[in-house]
Amino acid sequence: MQWVWLSSLEQQFLLEMKRYVDVEDGLVNGAACTTKLIQFSQTTNRPDIMWVLFDDTEVGANIRKEHKHVYVNAVDETWTPVKQESRDLNVGKYKCAKIRTQFLLQLSCAKTIYH
Repeated sequence: MQWVWLSSLEQQFLLEMKRYVDVEDGLVNGAACTTKLIQFSQTTNRPDIMWVLFDDTEVGANIRKEHKHVYVNAVDETWTPVKQESRDLNVGKYKCAKIRTQFLLQLSCAKTIYH
């Protein structure tokens, strides 16, 4: 696995969850976090895991326990692994299935809230 360290403040993005993943674990729409590390796949050379630090330390506790096997010495135990998720989308008249793979995170510093 390749690692991309986000050490300087300019490289750490303020993010939030884009969808409800696990309500009991606090992984809900709008849960704020900061990127700490991006792990790339060796086979596809695409991002595989984004390591994030949630503002609330209780958020992601269950995921951290479930994915203890992916932690290495370089990863802080308070960081939570966020993997890509795939969804099938039906598009067009004949409903051709398209697969969309993405991280369920969005930039929170660029979000506009309307009243």
